[in-house]
Amino acid sequence: MRKIATFAFAAVLATAGSASASNTKCEGKIEKAGIKFASAVSKALQKCIDGAQKTLDGGDPISQGNADACEKAIDKINATRTKTMDGCLTAGCTNGELSAIGHLISGSNGPQGTGDSVAGIASGSMDFACTYVVAVAEATAIQNTLAQVGSGQTLMLAALGADAANTATDFETYITALPRCNTHACVLTSGSGMTTGSASLSLNFGGAATSLPLSIGGSVPLEICTPVGGGIGVGTDAKLIHSAPGRSVKPVTGLPMGLVACPTTIRAEGACDCGATVAWSKNYGLCRDSDLTDNGGVDDCAALPGYGDTGSAPDANGGDVYFSPAPTGMVVPTANGDCTGTLSVSFKVVSPLQVGADGIACTNDDTVAPGSAQALPFTTGTAQGRVLDAQNPGNNTTGEVDVIPGQVTGAAISACSSLESSNLNGLKLVGAAPVLDGGTSALGDNVITLSLTCN
Repeated sequence: MRKIATFAFAAVLATAGSASASNTKCEGKIEKAGIKFASAVSKALQKCIDGAQKTLDGGDPISQGNADACEKAIDKINATRTKTMDGCLTAGCTNGELSAIGHLISGSNGPQGTGDSVAGIASGSMDFACTYVVAVAEATAIQNTLAQVGSGQTLMLAALGADAANTATDFETYITALPRCNTHACVLTSGSGMTTGSASLSLNFGGAATSLPLSIGGSVPLEICTPVGGGIGVGTDAKLIHSAPGRSVKPVTGLPMGLVACPTTIRAEGACDCGATVAWSKNYGLCRDSDLTDNGGVDDCAALPGYGDTGSAPDANGGDVYFSPAPTGMVVPTANGDCTGTLSVSFKVVSPLQVGADGIACTNDDTVAPGSAQALPFTTGTAQGRVLDAQNPGNNTTGEVDVIPGQVTGAAISACSSLESSNLNGLKLVGAAPVLDGGTSALGDNVITLSLTCN
């Protein structure tokens, strides 16, 4: 059975992202918006900092002139943010394109925004994606600017203190709200892990479908961000979840033949409901049809109520991946403390012969390349994965099973204030996805479930 578990793990790594596709035009518009805004933020902050430093270098105290210059710089950031949001909101990406490049869809699996009534832009499916990109671009620009100039925040605060009017200004609001994002560690408990369930195990060995658990340890770094202006709102209505690449999840050892699985967290994108005006669905389902030769070549997942194409493309293994924000009987809105999003992870499986000169697996000198990033939706609600017309190993259609279900339920954080205080205890993020083996695995088609429980 442990040998089969190894095949199961390999199948997950090889095929979990095979249905993903990227729409270059849509992705390019969103990326351009974020990059241009980050550059504008860095330039404005640097101008404020350089002006204050120049005044000190000249032997003069920081004065009202410096405060006025910094106020002007922040006003420019605010104006550019609005312009950037408006440009992004009118990019015209479809729901399928947003899903294919890893963004949440407002009003579906992400919070609905406000659009821009001043510019005549109604709220739509791109509200969250644009808010996320703009907020993360701004936070990253702030972090990079302050990292390069150690005294940057001190100089800006000094300029703020030199404001004789001492009134609430855009500059004051901006500086006192720094940093925009705070990194917290979701230290994984012993209950964290991945399970793969396969009907083919049941067919091959008799009895009920078998679950193969794999433990996951370490931590997942999550940046909790408060967006500013536009999109999904201001203040504590909703928090953004962001994560940069990292190797804080421990290697998975104890596999047969000395194999070690090495996970690398690529990115996370999500939102937490902290009293948001409009709740969104916290449950979801993913479906994939493994056999398109039956039923007249019709993709059976497309016929399921409430399921929509994610923008992926069918391949030799099976049909598109279809997503539902609320499968039948699972329509539950988010409540205070609920979070949803996507987590992208890259894996490589290293054998004893591939560890490189240092003799240690999961380091840069391993002779096996990492796999491509696999994106999996996560939620504190219930995640459901389904394979329709599931086949036996080797794409054997004899005795194929109509449905392989896989379902797992998470848990919301007890109070949104904990997201700001680095206390993620009790937060449980879960995911489920259909995985087709393409005839290469001893496991056959299966559904994986993932649980990440924070301590």
